[in-house]
Amino acid sequence: MPEHQEQRALTAVQRRDLEVAQRREAMIASVTENKSDIEQFLTPFGISYNFFVAGLRVFLMRQSQTQPDFFTEVKPASFLEALFRCSKDGLIPDGKEAAISQFKGIATYMPMRDGLVKVLWRTGMIKDINDQVVTREEYDLGRFEYVEGDEGYIKHRPSMDRKDGDEIVAAYCVVRLKDGGVIREVVPKADLKKIAAMSRSPARTAWAAQMDRKAAIRRVMGKMPRAPEIAQVLAHDDDNYDLNAFVAAEPSGVRERLPGKVGGEGFAHHKVEAALLRRPQDIDTVLEGDDIPDEVKAPPEAPAVPDDILQWAADFNTSLPTFTDAEALRAEWNHQGDRLMALGQESPGIANALKKAVKDRLAQLK
Repeated sequence: MPEHQEQRALTAVQRRDLEVAQRREAMIASVTENKSDIEQFLTPFGISYNFFVAGLRVFLMRQSQTQPDFFTEVKPASFLEALFRCSKDGLIPDGKEAAISQFKGIATYMPMRDGLVKVLWRTGMIKDINDQVVTREEYDLGRFEYVEGDEGYIKHRPSMDRKDGDEIVAAYCVVRLKDGGVIREVVPKADLKKIAAMSRSPARTAWAAQMDRKAAIRRVMGKMPRAPEIAQVLAHDDDNYDLNAFVAAEPSGVRERLPGKVGGEGFAHHKVEAALLRRPQDIDTVLEGDDIPDEVKAPPEAPAVPDDILQWAADFNTSLPTFTDAEALRAEWNHQGDRLMALGQESPGIANALKKAVKDRLAQLK
């Protein structure tokens, strides 16, 4: 790169850094202007205003390096509101106890894992707290045991050579109360994925394990006596999640076990077969679609969910190798006549493919 072009590039970077620094100091100045309001929230917790602002400076300096767009996009009024909420919970916005995230220009106060633990200790109800994530390797090697019920327990022997990229299959939290009670919670991978999909926080990417541990702690807090500080911090944290976020369904596995091809018209969008292949519970949605004639819709008080004919077809097709007697197979096939007829009405192609699979198996058994 020619020297004059490199100089222009450096100048552009310097201009950006200067703008970020100016906005950062403007944010600190706005906090100073509202010192008395913030201080009145901090005083009951024994936290000084200077200590609060020092933690904020550390967080904003880190934001300058990792997310400079934060300073150009966030709305000043929402930033102040987030800090008021943080001080009201008695947490330090240093990125450890709490952080300030932004979503579409709106700053949001976000209690972190350490902050939730601090709130729990502050209630005076707990004797001990233990939370951690479980990796795939630990689970496969039997280093994690979880039992629910009257004599439930959690046993975990974490591996000492974990890596940041290790697959996490669960997170858990165990709280022992001073009155002798024990509250435990295990959040499986499927739920952690749903929570991550709803999260608006960029911390989810950089600190996935900490955010998963936070998810388990939140669930334990939901089971505890509803102390005011617990209810308040959870209500504040709810703003960091989009409850309407779409979470893709896991495949049902029916498609792979059906005989013949399953790409015909019946598997188009809003069709019953397509719903069964995605998730059986999607049938209700399909039946309510605009492309379904009114006369086949079920009344609201009694949704008409058809028999899972495709599931039967898949199971019957999979079971064919288990038949070792032709007469037994023929008898079972005749016994399933009603289901075969229903399958033929729903999907003739699959019905014919299943008939052929049965005939082929009968020929092998002769």
